[in-house]
Amino acid sequence: MKQAVKKKTTTQRKAMFGLAGGLICTGMLCTQLCTQAGAAVSFDQYSTGIIDLSFGLEEMTGDMTSSIGGEINHADGRNEGIFFPISELEWPMDILLARFDASLTLNPLWRINGTLKTAVDDPDETMIDRDWFTPGGTPDIYSESSISEFEAFILDVDFEWTYLRQGPWSLYTGIGYLHQNFEYEGTLLMQYYPTDISHYVYIGNGTTGITYDNTFSMIYFLLGADVQLTPQFDLSGKFSVAPLASSEDELHHLYYNKISTGDMEGTAYMFEAKAHPRITPWWFVELGAQYTNISVDGDQYQVLGAAPLGQIDQELESEQSSGYISMGYSF
Repeated sequence: MKQAVKKKTTTQRKAMFGLAGGLICTGMLCTQLCTQAGAAVSFDQYSTGIIDLSFGLEEMTGDMTSSIGGEINHADGRNEGIFFPISELEWPMDILLARFDASLTLNPLWRINGTLKTAVDDPDETMIDRDWFTPGGTPDIYSESSISEFEAFILDVDFEWTYLRQGPWSLYTGIGYLHQNFEYEGTLLMQYYPTDISHYVYIGNGTTGITYDNTFSMIYFLLGADVQLTPQFDLSGKFSVAPLASSEDELHHLYYNKISTGDMEGTAYMFEAKAHPRITPWWFVELGAQYTNISVDGDQYQVLGAAPLGQIDQELESEQSSGYISMGYSF
C-alpha cells in the first residue's frame, strides 16, 4: 500500500510539474511570438502605481476528508499492512468568510495581489466519522459531531506579469503562495454501530470530544486572462497549479486522550473567475467564484496518553467552492 501511495503521489507531482512548466512556457512562447510579430505593450502612465483595496463576504462550501489505513509501523517495531481506509473523518467547510483584497499595479506589465480571509461563522453541517473492521461496505462504527468552535485563516499572495495585450485582451502569468489554516472543535451528537445486530446508539453528553487543526501551504504557478468589455466593466479568469502542496494536521480525541499528527505532501489546483464593474472612476464592485482542489498523502503519528502507538498511512483531500462579492476603491 505504501509503495502504491508513493507511486500515485509521484505521478501526480510529475503531472503537476509538467502543467506548471506548460503555463510558464506558454507565457514565454506568446511573448516571443508577440515580439516577432512586432506587437508591443502600450504603456499607459495612468495605470502605473494604482492601488485597489476592497472588502467583502465570501460563501464557501466543501469538505476536508482525512483517511488512514494501509501500512502500520508499530512503536514496538512490528510492521503490518491492512486495507485502506480503516477510518475516515469528513470535516465540513460550509462557512461565511470576510475577505480583504489589495492589488498594486507597479506598471502596465507587473502587479502584486494579496487576499486575507477569516471565518465569521461556524459550519452548520456535522463532522462525520466512519470506521471499518473489514474492507469496504457499510461502516462498522458511525458517528456525527456538531462543530462547536471554528476558526479559519487564509492568505493568498501572487505576483503577475502581463506578457501580451491585444485590443481588449490581456494575458498574464505569475507565481503565488497560498496558506490555509482551519481549526475545529466538535461535540459528539451520536454514535452507533450499523453492522451490530443490537444497533446500539450512544448519545453525546454535550462536551467537546474532538479537536482538529489543519494547515495547507503551497507555492503555485498561474495563467490568466483579462478582457475589457467596456471602460466600466471587465472580466478575468485564471488557472493555478501547485506541484508541491504540503499539509500538517493534528487530531485530538479528548475522551481517551489520543493525539494523531500528520505530515503530508501532494498537489493542488485552483480556478477563479470574476467580474469587475466600475461604479465611478474610483469605486468598483467585484463578483467572483473560486474552486480549489487539494490532494496530499503521507504518514500519521499516533500517541495514546503518553505512550507512542506508531505511524500509519494517511491521505487527505479537500474540495472548496465559493462565491464572493466585494466593494472597493482605487487610489
